[in-house]
Amino acid sequence: MHQDQNNPGQNNPHHYLEIKLLQRIAKKHDDDLGYKDIDAPALDSPCVLFLGGGDAQSSNVANWQAKISQLMLTGSKTKFPLGIKLVSATYPNPYLKGYGTETELQYMRADPNFHDIESDILAKKQFLPLVADNLKIDSDDNISGDKIDLNRLKKNFRNINIIAYSYGGVVAEKLGNSLRYYMDKLGYEKEQIDDAMQEISLLTLGNITEIPASKNNFTKLHIINDEDKRVVLRSTNLDLANHICKNEYDKAQAVNQENPSDRNMLILHGKKSRIAFFGGESYAFYPSNRHDLPDMINFIYEQDNKTIIPSPAELFVAASVNNSRRNTKVDELIPLPTTQALLEQMPHQARMLQSIMQNGLQL
Repeated sequence: MHQDQNNPGQNNPHHYLEIKLLQRIAKKHDDDLGYKDIDAPALDSPCVLFLGGGDAQSSNVANWQAKISQLMLTGSKTKFPLGIKLVSATYPNPYLKGYGTETELQYMRADPNFHDIESDILAKKQFLPLVADNLKIDSDDNISGDKIDLNRLKKNFRNINIIAYSYGGVVAEKLGNSLRYYMDKLGYEKEQIDDAMQEISLLTLGNITEIPASKNNFTKLHIINDEDKRVVLRSTNLDLANHICKNEYDKAQAVNQENPSDRNMLILHGKKSRIAFFGGESYAFYPSNRHDLPDMINFIYEQDNKTIIPSPAELFVAASVNNSRRNTKVDELIPLPTTQALLEQMPHQARMLQSIMQNGLQL
């Protein structure tokens, strides 16, 4: 669905529906905000783009969420990852779209290619400048531009690492569809679009979109909690959700194995299941059981003052960002590995995580 007349959100003025970005910056004085607003294209160098929950309608909330990605990469609120922009999004008031989240999810279930003005503006302003030279888009959404070399396109996309929390997963899915829509209009072949878009990494936390229905828009790791029933019912297909809600994890694993993907993987975690799905493979796991954002990433327990569980969220983001850094030093593309391979990039931590997943952990 694209600018459908049946979609009331399409009739609102564009500037009311714009997702705006800010960049987290070091404070020089105690009363500094710690961020700056972004208007020009900002994703042209290695970065982490944080798409937060539905409450990210203010710069203060968006800045706090950018701080989460900073903590994931450095373990510090004051230290910044070398050469990495920390960017976060603020959303327009959802009532201005003319429909709420539940209706939006119905649109997405009915049409897997659904996108709207909100995601289109973000794609046009921040992503399409990376896709074509001499780009022109008029007020009627007519688009023209010169396609660029596929290696250059993939290198451009390899700068981008996305973290999406809760409703941010909806935005990420729409964004992927917007990008596909415009890249098709610019003349890119489907295979070229698939190939290029997998160079963008996406970590979703408590995603409320339907994960198994997601296309190969990005290289993705999803983490949801089995006891967060609303998220389970929204983000998994009905067969999988039914088994999860009934604690039938053997059956859930069988359903998950029907459509394995090495670039679209789900970790299902919670005190009951202790199961992680990696493209059809299952492992024991035991992190937090809450939907709150800090608990979604802090899968680290302490025993005798020693960290004994590395966070798969942190491993995934750190490995993706490290790949972005490496790509700035060479002309040819260093491809983004699969999700499974990204989790194995940090050898020591990955071995610890694999052992815990395979053998479980008594706390």
